[in-house]
Amino acid sequence: MFPGRVTSDHIMIHTTGSTDGICRTPLEYKKGQPLPGLMTLDTWLKGGHDGVTGAKILVCVKSLGGRKTIRKKDGGESDLADVGLFDHTGEVRMTLWNSQIDSCKDWQPGTTILLLSNPGYKLQFSGKGSVGIIHQTMIDIEPDFPDADWLRKYAAGLMKKESLNVAWPVGVWDVEAAEYGVVRMLFTLAELDRWFVYFLYSPIFCLV
Repeated sequence: MFPGRVTSDHIMIHTTGSTDGICRTPLEYKKGQPLPGLMTLDTWLKGGHDGVTGAKILVCVKSLGGRKTIRKKDGGESDLADVGLFDHTGEVRMTLWNSQIDSCKDWQPGTTILLLSNPGYKLQFSGKGSVGIIHQTMIDIEPDFPDADWLRKYAAGLMKKESLNVAWPVGVWDVEAAEYGVVRMLFTLAELDRWFVYFLYSPIFCLV
C-alpha cells in the first residue's frame, strides 16, 4: 500500500456479531496511561489545531445532515453532508464529501463516539472553526478506552435531560382522578390524530 501516492488506498475490516469489538483500541494507547495528543474540543478549536503534531479529539455524534449536491465553477458536482460533533466542552461541525458520506450511514446521534487523529481545521465565514478530513486524518469509530467510555456515559446523560418531558400544569388537572376515577376520558385514534397538535402543546388531558 502506498497511501502517500494513492489517497484512495484503505483497509476494510469485516466484522460479525461476535467480532465487532476487534481493532477498537486506539494506536499509541497504553493501559493506565493517557492517550498521547488527546485534547478537548474547546482546546483544539482555540489553538490546539495549530502546529500540534499528532493532535487527537474525542467527540460524540450530535446530528447527521442530509446529502447535498453543489456545483463547482468548472461545471462539476460534489456531494457533501454535515455532521455535528460535541464533547463536554463544546460543539463543532464536520463536513464529509462524496464517498466519505457512506461512512456515516451507521452512526447514531447521541451514541456513536469518534476519535479523530490529525483532523483538519477550517475557518468558516461565521468565524467559527470546523473539522475537516485531510490526508493525515484517521477516524476511530467506537474506540475502546476509558476516555471513550466516559464520553459515552456523558452523552447518554445528555440524551435523558433533553428528552421530551412535559410537566403537568399545577392545579389544572387532577391526575389521580383521571387515572383511578370512576369516569375516565377516553379518545379514539381518529380523535387523537385530529387533535394531535393541540395535545402536543397543551397536555391537559390524561389518556387511559
